[in-house]
Amino acid sequence: MNSNIAKYNKTIVIADDDELNIELIRIILKNIDANIVTFGDGQEVIDYIITNNKASIVILDIQMPILDGFETSCKLHEIGYEGKIFAITALNTTTELEKYKECYFDEVIEKPIRRENFLKLINEVI
Repeated sequence: MNSNIAKYNKTIVIADDDELNIELIRIILKNIDANIVTFGDGQEVIDYIITNNKASIVILDIQMPILDGFETSCKLHEIGYEGKIFAITALNTTTELEKYKECYFDEVIEKPIRRENFLKLINEVI
């Protein structure tokens, strides 16, 4: 495990304005040895990271109120967040693929989430 990531205490932050999506991700991650923290919008994620300064992975839905996934990821980078940032989206156009790179996403996970691939990505970090 990367020592930079280890200092974040195996915390996974999930932001999605759809409670059903959050519950689905929780079910997929049920056997992962990590603390799961959930939020309904990107601003709550920023506030959490600023206050607690811990998370191994931040998983962001792209379409959310207040701060969308792109804005949240860019803001996380601005405040010095060092963990991994994953996007979860049903949208994947060529224009968006460039925007994912510009906004510092480490991975883009397409909906519907493929459990095995998703867990592999998580386990590589945790």
